[in-house]
Amino acid sequence: MKTIRLILIAVALLMAIPSITSCKDDDKDEPGGSIVGTWKYTEDGGYEIFTFNPDGTYKVFQGDYGAQGDYDDYYDEQYGKYSISGNVLTFIEEYNGKVYNDSYPISIDGDKLIFYDEDGDIECIYYRQ
Repeated sequence: MKTIRLILIAVALLMAIPSITSCKDDDKDEPGGSIVGTWKYTEDGGYEIFTFNPDGTYKVFQGDYGAQGDYDDYYDEQYGKYSISGNVLTFIEEYNGKVYNDSYPISIDGDKLIFYDEDGDIECIYYRQ
């Protein structure tokens, strides 16, 4: 009888282990999902594409559509690091030996990355590519 009881206890403990461990993705402090990937924002003939990498780096490409809408009249690329704490995304850039931090409240809703202004209103929405 003791053997059956010990086996049942062992089985119960083995079944409980998955519920108390966590996966790496669960540990991310990101509001509503992972920011890793490519996101695009389009407005008034221009666009901006962010690529967030799993190692905490990002690249942003900004461009304007040409007069015919089929080429870039202007473009710019920037690189840096990012971090997320709660619902705040912080960009960390180094320029001329100085480090600059810009923080923005965000949320992720499916394929939407939403930036908010200081009043909590939606400032712009990027779409996952």
